[in-house]
Amino acid sequence: MKSILLLSVTILLASCMSKNEKKTLDVIANHYGAKTSYSKSYKKSSGKAKVNSFDIKVSGSDLLDSLDANIACSNIALMLFEGFSTEEKSKYTQIGVELNQNGSTTTDLVFTPDVLIGGLLQLSVFRDFSKMMLAKDYKGVVDRVDPKYLEEDVLPRFTKYVQNLTDEHGDIIDFKRVGYGKMTYPDGTSAFQFSGHFEFKDGYNRSYFVLTSTDKDNKHIQGYNLSGK
Repeated sequence: MKSILLLSVTILLASCMSKNEKKTLDVIANHYGAKTSYSKSYKKSSGKAKVNSFDIKVSGSDLLDSLDANIACSNIALMLFEGFSTEEKSKYTQIGVELNQNGSTTTDLVFTPDVLIGGLLQLSVFRDFSKMMLAKDYKGVVDRVDPKYLEEDVLPRFTKYVQNLTDEHGDIIDFKRVGYGKMTYPDGTSAFQFSGHFEFKDGYNRSYFVLTSTDKDNKHIQGYNLSGK
């Protein structure tokens, strides 16, 4: 009887980061006010596809300490993938994110490019919404909402709601994306959810989220919430 030798080899790579990879890690560190470190690994098992992994560890961030770990890790992975060059996007088969919150590791998740590419293609919807809010283009926001979700007199009610916030805190002066995830509804449909913080003139921060279609060709807003929850 012939014996079959199955080989499984994992190599921790000591290679340096590219300038682009380092720049992306610096962007994440500055974005969250965090410390970051990285490692790379290559794994090949007989009969299985090779795994080429870029792994990031993130810690020491007051902002991250206050966020849901899962959507924070997803957003960090998306930021990495967003910053990678075309060659790097095709090079790595997975991105690992280890998050340290309040002094202890809370989450260690792995993301594959096929999970991240959809969010990357719909990022513009979140950015456009956020920029229109800064520009006080509330009509532009409403016009961007998928017509099937529009309610009667939504523009004056939405405008009044935001006006009450700005009367109390001043204008919205900046925004920051802090979370990303995919929602699946009971009927089997799904949507991407991007969450962020609006910064107002008096320093107040307000949580919000924007829902987008998982169809890359559908650039309508599927929903939004500025309630701070």
